Amino acid sequence: MFGLVCERIGHTELAIERTDHAITVLEAAYEETEDPIIERQFIIVNTTVARLRLAVRDYEGALSSFQTALGLLPEEGRTRC
Repeated sequence: MFGLVCERIGHTELAIERTDHAITVLEAAYEETEDPIIERQFIIVNTTVARLRLAVRDYEGALSSFQTALGLLPEEGRTRC
């Protein structure tokens, strides 16, 4: 949530830093529990950081984060762009 606040007030680099930290925490939690709720949060945070990376023109990082999120979505959750 703090990353979203940072994004809103124009601190995009700090938003990326905090969102990356959230990814690390969620990834560790998921490895321990394999909880589908944590997996969904991980997907959401990856799409958030992809958007943030686009804002700072880190296109490779944005693509990587988006691909991570897309790879975790169930087939029925994917749509064609």
